[in-house]
Amino acid sequence: MYLNMAFVFIGVDPAATALSIVGKALISISFAVVYIHASELFPTEIRNVGIGTASMCARISSMTASYAGKPLVRGYTSLC
Repeated sequence: MYLNMAFVFIGVDPAATALSIVGKALISISFAVVYIHASELFPTEIRNVGIGTASMCARISSMTASYAGKPLVRGYTSLC
C-alpha cells in the first residue's frame, strides 16, 4: 500500500507522468542496445580499449553538459 503512494505526484498531469516514465524506459533500452552494438563494431583485439575510451568520453561529456547547458538555457529564456 505504501509503495504505490510513493509514485503519486500531486498536481501533475497523469499523462505527463506516464509519458515521462515511458520516455525514460525507452532511453534506458536504447542505451543498452547502443552499448551492445558499439562493442560489436570494434575488432576483438581492441574491443576493451575501444569500449573503455567510448565510455570515458561519454562520462566526461555528461559531466560537462551541465556546465555547457546553463548558458544555452539562459540565452534561450532571454529570447522569449
